[in-house]
Amino acid sequence: MAGSPERGMLDTLISPYRLADRAPLRCTLTRNTYQRMSFSGQCRATYVSPFRGVLLIIFVVKLQLDPARKMMSGWQPGVFFLSDFDGETEAYMQDLNYSIKKVCSRNRDGSHATRSNRERMLGQCATQVRALGFRDAKTVHDIKPKHVHRLVDSWQKGGIATGTIKNRMSALRWLAEKIGQASLIKSRNEDYGIENRVYVTNQDKSVDFDQRRIDAITDPCVRASAMLQREFGLRREEAMKFQPVYADQGNHLVLKASWCKGSREREIPIRHESQREALAHAHKVAGTGSLIPRNKSYVQHMRTFERQMGKVGLARTHGARHRYAQDRYREMTGRACPARGGKVSAELDRVEKAQDREVRLQISRELGHERESITASYIGR
Repeated sequence: MAGSPERGMLDTLISPYRLADRAPLRCTLTRNTYQRMSFSGQCRATYVSPFRGVLLIIFVVKLQLDPARKMMSGWQPGVFFLSDFDGETEAYMQDLNYSIKKVCSRNRDGSHATRSNRERMLGQCATQVRALGFRDAKTVHDIKPKHVHRLVDSWQKGGIATGTIKNRMSALRWLAEKIGQASLIKSRNEDYGIENRVYVTNQDKSVDFDQRRIDAITDPCVRASAMLQREFGLRREEAMKFQPVYADQGNHLVLKASWCKGSREREIPIRHESQREALAHAHKVAGTGSLIPRNKSYVQHMRTFERQMGKVGLARTHGARHRYAQDRYREMTGRACPARGGKVSAELDRVEKAQDREVRLQISRELGHERESITASYIGR
């Protein structure tokens, strides 16, 4: 037994007090190889192990079958099941992380990407709260304004981009609202000393989804999605989840809220024959379903999408939205946008400025945004 994994498992020390139902019980393995694990009153174990849980199953059995050491004191007999862990570098699951995951699993508003990014950002915040020396935030209900201020301060000192900080604050506000403590976080980022994001660069970030590259895509669903991105400026997730029988309303598209970022349903006008051709192709490929094959999950098909697009040099799919916005600006104003060398705001006369604002608001709506200011990152200022 000396030096064996079994011996390391039996060297475990567990607090012997009784816990309330659903409350997590922390145990610490004495060997660094196995780091730490967290068990809960629901008989679930969240783990990280170099052996990806194979030895951990033995460890759980040892705990359950070792009454002589009273390692299960205060617990009802039962079978432990392993839960998934996302593979991040944290060696053990903290109570706060676990509490955040439960809130996220109960509130599934937003698209798949939105939910995934939100949970990832909140998990990072929980880890950083502990790294900053706080030990009083055991669950989401323990989060206080002091924790938020310290997080923002550490992000700013660490040189985190303003846009990233704002995204994290948005996730924290979502969390505060879901736990009934919306007043926990101030509504204005300026109150935390967070600067306004800089959108104006007047750089052309568009990507041309030319037909030669699209024809080189071998997966029919990915090819159809790429055509829709080019013609309608769709986000990747929107183009993948696209259901032609629902979206195609004759003279305009209707995008479901569940496809869109921020769960914002929107309409996009159908103006050109090339758009109708892209829709006809999507109808042919998807039938009555979506552009995610029936035998694949969203995540599985996303990997296929990324791989196929990368092979033909279209990995930066967001560039299609830039191209769509720039083309729409020229179509509605008759001139090039600033990102394409057109007049900048200071060069516009009074009439042109009024037109410019209306056009930007229309483009913002078609892209799924609510602010006119965001268009500066697509078409310049």
